[in-house]
Order: sequence, then structure tokens, then C-alpha cells
Amino acid sequence: MVYLNPGTIVKSFNDNNKRNISRLLEYILSPGVQVLSNNRKRITDALLWSATTDRDDVDSHKYRLPIWTSHAVEYRKEWLCNGRKGLRHEHMYPRNLLRKRLDLLASHANATPDAIYDLLLKFSHGAIVHMDEAALLNRSRLARDLPHPYNKNEDADPVELLFSRYIHLKIDLKFIDFQGDEIIDENIYYLKDGVLNWDVIRALDFDGWDWR
Repeated sequence: MVYLNPGTIVKSFNDNNKRNISRLLEYILSPGVQVLSNNRKRITDALLWSATTDRDDVDSHKYRLPIWTSHAVEYRKEWLCNGRKGLRHEHMYPRNLLRKRLDLLASHANATPDAIYDLLLKFSHGAIVHMDEAALLNRSRLARDLPHPYNKNEDADPVELLFSRYIHLKIDLKFIDFQGDEIIDENIYYLKDGVLNWDVIRALDFDGWDWR
């Protein structure tokens, strides 16, 4: 497997939050800090959750992310009165795998804020999926793992690793904006029919995105 688009990353809507989390994780992962392993795991998991859900407040963007599946968008439009029932916040790259990458950094004394931030920028992204898609990920044993061959090649293109489970299951992913509580769907696809839209991934940013 080769890098198809070297240097390409999925841009983050909460960059400052990720930078703050990087500094906190540096402290937690520091070999000089005496923290029980179970406490370290719990704190790390909580911070990795924050990296995909928070911007200005706790869980402020749990269901206001820029990446949604097509099915989740249609469900949200059809069942707007039901609010968030039937939707799930999903970590595109499983948290348990990201935690392993952080532990590997720490084991080589490389868990600096910049190195941690680089990992979060590449792999700590959330997507809104329908509950049926979350169930499909579970049935396919991909809730906590990547599909073959990505699960055997951790050095593959980070964007491909990030999207690999959705590529494998042919789950389409869209770029979504908001106007108040209303979803603005312009049919811009990150991923459609198992094929990544590299032009969209490179070009999209969050200037003008509705943060309210």
C-alpha cells in the first residue's frame, strides 16, 4: 500500500481544542508522572472523546460535526422532531487504536505536544452515523478495528486509515454545514460508493462554518 496523496489530512473544526488536549496528554503520558494504568486509560479516553466532540464547551459539537453519513442526513431531515434519537457519534478511527499509537509514542519518549497534536489531527475525527450503521460496524467487527489490509499496515496513508471502515462497508460520507439547527446539505462527498474524493478532502476548510 502506498501514500496516494502524501501530506493530505482531513481538516479539523476544533483545532484549538486539539492543541489543548495535546498538552494535557503530554502530562498524562509523561514517564515521570505517577499515574495508575487504569486511571491513565480513563483520562486518555475522556480526552480523546473531547477531541471529537468539544469546541467551546463539553459535548458542544457531539451532533454538530461536519462529517455525516448520507443515511444519517436523510434520517435527521425526516425525523427532525425526534432530535438525536437514532443517530450516533462515531470515532472514525477507533479510540482504542489511537490510544495504542499514543502509548507507542510514550514508550519511545516521543509524546511531545507537537507529536500528539499530529496524531490527533490525522486520526481524531468524528462522524455522525445512523444507529443501523453503528450496528453494522459492530456486526462486521469493525467498531474497534480496521478492515484488511489496513489492520496489517499502520503506516498506510492516514486518510485511508481514517476512512477505511467506511470504504470497506460502502458507507457514504458527506460534508455538512448548519444554519441554526438546520442541516445544510450541498451533496459534497468525502466518500461515495467506496471511493474517496481527494479533491474535496484537500480543499474543504471551515471558514464560514456555522459554529453556533
